[in-house]
Amino acid sequence: MPRFRVLAGVLSAFLASGCGSAASSDSGQAGTSVPPEPTMINTVDPAAVDDLAVRTVDDRSSTRRVHAAYPAFGDDPELTRELTRRVHDHVGRFRTGDRTTPAELLVAWKLTAYSERTIGVRLRTREVREEGRRSAARTVWYDRAADRTIGTGELLAGPDGLDRLTELVERALREKLPSRQRDLALRGLGPDSPAMDSLAFSRQGNVIVEFDNDPSVSGTERRLMVAVPREDADPLLSPLGRSARDAAAGSPPQVVPNPADRTGDTDCAGARCVALTFDDGPGPHTERLLDTLAEWNARATFFVLGKNAEKRPEVIRRMLDEGHAVANHTWSHPRLTEISDEQADRELARTEDALARVTGHGSTMLRPPYGAYDDRVAGAAARLGLSLVLWDVDTRDWENPSPGPIARKAVTHAQPGSIVLMHDIHRTTVDAVPHILRLLTRQDYRLVTVPELYGSRDLLPGQTYRSNVPPAPRDRNIPVDE
Repeated sequence: MPRFRVLAGVLSAFLASGCGSAASSDSGQAGTSVPPEPTMINTVDPAAVDDLAVRTVDDRSSTRRVHAAYPAFGDDPELTRELTRRVHDHVGRFRTGDRTTPAELLVAWKLTAYSERTIGVRLRTREVREEGRRSAARTVWYDRAADRTIGTGELLAGPDGLDRLTELVERALREKLPSRQRDLALRGLGPDSPAMDSLAFSRQGNVIVEFDNDPSVSGTERRLMVAVPREDADPLLSPLGRSARDAAAGSPPQVVPNPADRTGDTDCAGARCVALTFDDGPGPHTERLLDTLAEWNARATFFVLGKNAEKRPEVIRRMLDEGHAVANHTWSHPRLTEISDEQADRELARTEDALARVTGHGSTMLRPPYGAYDDRVAGAAARLGLSLVLWDVDTRDWENPSPGPIARKAVTHAQPGSIVLMHDIHRTTVDAVPHILRLLTRQDYRLVTVPELYGSRDLLPGQTYRSNVPPAPRDRNIPVDE
């Protein structure tokens, strides 16, 4: 990145002005509102785009392992050719590197904007080497009317717009960076430098400038971004830039969660819905659990550990194929409130990478281990586009030696809109699930995923959700077979 790449080693996600604060862990059951994360890049549901397919490059046969995914647009072949060229060029350069030491390349993508005029595709690359991990992002903009890709400089109103944006970024750096890093950070900013190569928009219309990240220089794996508020950025945009902003800030199709997280057609506004959720897998009993759910035509949400998902991608694929939602439960299950920001970012990002190898998209939800979260954790989740999903029914299955008590707690405390916490790593939990499904079905409950539970309400990054329970009486005296 010519003008801004030199900043990569010293910037951190705290450059965003006014990061959204999360609710404390004793907040209410329903979604807790927090201010939107200013550096949260907008995403659009690919399932809402006609004639979109996903292409992959998967090669694990050598020390240079590759998994790359990118979209192909049947209605916009020129954009598809450009994305194909960029991805395959990057893969080619990676493969020609030093083959004596192991390394891995991951390329994932998100649709950042889509309208009749403009399309935005963000390609995120992550290289894992012995010396550390390096990540970078490139947002490819496409003018559908002219049938051509747009250079990021074309999003701005000429050199004056670029210079003014540079000044705003410089101001953010001076205000936010520690003094010991400031000189290095500002060294590459100047009016004669070329444009940045990763410029995107938030849903609120902020301009997001994103930087490459080299932890060997910066000492952190956190995303490196600056948000220029819409009121400051709008005068700097060209007509193409305003079209891109509008496509990202609300033009159809509407922003909804990842299609891997929204399945089924149950309308929980008019039905009795419960979301069963399972943490810590995939485990030795997960496939038997999937068999049971399939027998009952029930869907669930699996908050998986990245290290387990990486070992069993075929189980993750089966979950998605059978209509379940798959989400982030960190890589190794630490209490996120007790580790550093860099460690928390790494736990979440590494799991997103593992899921992206299977889905091409990563996830949109996070369940923090032990339900422990604070403002810092909510900020880390928001930076990756993750909402925090907790629960209102805890079966405490980890302390129950038989399935009966687990089923009893799940059924007697469930009500329309409940999110039930269980763990698919326990045999007794999987043994309890047929009882839970039979008894809830007898009460006319529909077993759905968490996104289905909320229906048309988007699960927003950085916000917390415990249940979608409306105030209503309920009968807890329901018999459960031992």
